[in-house]
Amino acid sequence: LSRKINSFLKNVDGITLRGFREYPGLGIQATVGEVFIRLGSSKFIFHKNEIPVSIKENGVFVEINNEVKGCFVFQSQYRKGLLSFLESLKSKFNISLLSGDNDSEKQRLQAYFKNNKNLYFNQSPKDKLAFIELLQHADEKVMMIGDGLNDAGALEQSDVGVVITENINNFTPACDVIVSADQFRKLPQFFEYIRRSKYVLFAAYVLALVYNIVGLSYAVQGLLSPVIAAILMPLSSVTIVVFGVGISSILAKYYLK
Repeated sequence: LSRKINSFLKNVDGITLRGFREYPGLGIQATVGEVFIRLGSSKFIFHKNEIPVSIKENGVFVEINNEVKGCFVFQSQYRKGLLSFLESLKSKFNISLLSGDNDSEKQRLQAYFKNNKNLYFNQSPKDKLAFIELLQHADEKVMMIGDGLNDAGALEQSDVGVVITENINNFTPACDVIVSADQFRKLPQFFEYIRRSKYVLFAAYVLALVYNIVGLSYAVQGLLSPVIAAILMPLSSVTIVVFGVGISSILAKYYLK
C-alpha cells in the first residue's frame, strides 16, 4: 500500500521530517514543520473499539493534527487469467485462499472455491505458515503460490513454493519456482507439462533397460569386442540424454507455446 501511495503522489518535493516513527504493519507518523501527521490502518488511526461503523478497514487513513482528514481506498485488481486458472485447478486439487487483506472480496471470489471454508482473510505471515504446517501434518502435499514478502515463510515451508514476480531482479522469497507475472496465465499448462514430463522419465528408464539388456545379451555371447563395448557404454548415456532433452523440448513447445 505504501508503494501504491508513493506512485500516486508523483513529483513531490522532499521535506524534512521530525520524530519519524514506524509501527510495523500499522502505520507511520512524523512532524512536518508544526504539523503532526499520521498515516495507517483504521486500527492505527482509531482505537480498535472506536472505529466508526461507516469506516471500512481497507483504506490508509490520514490524520493531521489529531483530526482524520480522509483515506486512500484501494480496489483489488486480479492478475490476467486468474479466474480461468482457479477454474482449472479446483477440478483437480483442493485449493484455498490465504489473504492478508480483509474479506471485502469474499463475495466476488467464493464462486471459484468449493466453499467459504477455503477462504481465509486477514492472514498474517505467521497465520499462513501455520496453515501450511497444519495441512502437512494431515499428510497433505502442499503447493503455495504467492507474490509477496509476507508469503516467504509459507513458501519455504510448503512442499513446492511458486513465486509470481513482476521483476525477477527484485527480492524474491525462498521458493522452488519463479514465474514472471506476464506468464501467470500459463501456469495450468506448466503443471500439465510437468505431469507429462514424468512419463518422459519413465520412458527413458525403459529405454536404458532395453539398451542394456540387448547389449548384455550380445556381450555374454562374446559377440562384442572390448573396443565396441567401450564405445557403446558412453553412447548409451548420450542416447538417454538426447532422448530426454528432445522429448521434453517437444512437450514444452506444445504446452508452453
